[in-house]
Amino acid sequence: MRIVEVQAREALAPSLLAGYDWALNPYRGCAFDCLYCYAPDVVRVERETWAETVFVKRAAPALLARELKRKRRGVIGISTVTDPYQPVEKALEVTRRCLEVIARAGWPVSVLTKSPLVTRDLDVLATIPEAEVGFSIATGSEAERKLWEPSCPPVGARFRALQEVTQAGVRAYVFAGPIFPESTPGALSELARLAASAGAAEVMADSLHTRAGKLSALIDRTCPIAPAQRAQKTDELLRALEAACASFGVPFSLAANWKPRPSDGRGGRNHLVAARAAEEDPPILKEPREVARLPAPLAHTLAADTRLEEFD
Repeated sequence: MRIVEVQAREALAPSLLAGYDWALNPYRGCAFDCLYCYAPDVVRVERETWAETVFVKRAAPALLARELKRKRRGVIGISTVTDPYQPVEKALEVTRRCLEVIARAGWPVSVLTKSPLVTRDLDVLATIPEAEVGFSIATGSEAERKLWEPSCPPVGARFRALQEVTQAGVRAYVFAGPIFPESTPGALSELARLAASAGAAEVMADSLHTRAGKLSALIDRTCPIAPAQRAQKTDELLRALEAACASFGVPFSLAANWKPRPSDGRGGRNHLVAARAAEEDPPILKEPREVARLPAPLAHTLAADTRLEEFD
């Protein structure tokens, strides 16, 4: 895997996902490389290269510190097209530094991840009154997990991390999505049981969404359920999961993936680093820790060194 530092003009972008006002993506690309990932299509990156190169927005914390002083206060979603706690975050700590900025500003934040690494930052998250952590867990079956997301942390590790988050006093929930049509009621019943046992505040479920393109073709090749039957099968599984959640006493909801644009019709610029960034000869970091010795593209210090008076 290559790790490339890129410049970014903004840290926040308006979000069209329900529940989020702003989207914050410290990285582009993702080592977890889930079979069903929609992000390569969103950012127009070839699926084959999505997990080969991770682009790092090292200046994101410093940019964020400036933007929180002038933008409308709202819920920040971390992240929407990448995992903020993929393996490179352990060394680079860009997500952690963004959380430190958010904590100082007192903005609400919602983190979504597949990684237990988020528990490293509980000392920061616990200081944010309106913080929550969602764990993306599509199944309670480790065998199914290995089929759909073989590079991701095990199911059990994610539920143990969720329990640790709740014990620290931070709201934690399960994002059960996407529900694959070839999953089983038994696997989803186990998901509900584990969620209840870990103290999840909610299980939010979603079906598989694809558009015409490589992801749709990939699912067609790998899913044993005929396209015509997938929607019906998924609905049956969603109902089974809802019933299982009820039996284990954990709240259940369906994800609302989209919200209308503001009435003024203004849409923010795409905050994602353009695909052409790799052609601009940015530094390639063979060792993640090298990022600490490189000058930040838009700031001389990271947000951890930002003075508190920046928020005065």
